[in-house]
Amino acid sequence: MPKDYNSGAVFWSPNKVQEARDQLAKKEAEEEALRLQKDEKIKAREAKKAEKACMLEERWRTKAATKELRLQEQQLKKAQREEAKIARQVDEQLKNDIKKVKKGKQKVIASITIDQEDVVDDQASDVDKEPSLTRSRSGRQIHLPQRFCM
Repeated sequence: MPKDYNSGAVFWSPNKVQEARDQLAKKEAEEEALRLQKDEKIKAREAKKAEKACMLEERWRTKAATKELRLQEQQLKKAQREEAKIARQVDEQLKNDIKKVKKGKQKVIASITIDQEDVVDDQASDVDKEPSLTRSRSGRQIHLPQRFCM
């Protein structure tokens, strides 16, 4: 529009109309390009955000799997330690039982030998009158002096 427009009728030449239409189309094309560029930036930002979330999710899953694996290993080691502890206790108990049995066998053997000698002595008492031999707790024979034997 000319500067000296006084609200009268304005006549436009076909060239000026075409220029105005071209400018308007150019302006709309620039606006559309700017809008598309903004949309692309938004989509790229959302894709980057989604990728980052996916990476965080994958990292979380990896950490959870690693933690679960570590816990399983700890439980396995704990069970192995417990089994080893029980095995040591069983071995210790067996050793103690063997010691007790050996100790008990000595006593039992000593008492059995005394009983057997008594039986043998009872049987031999008819044949030979010898005093019965006594034994101490450790199983050694006690020899009494002759004056106490009759």
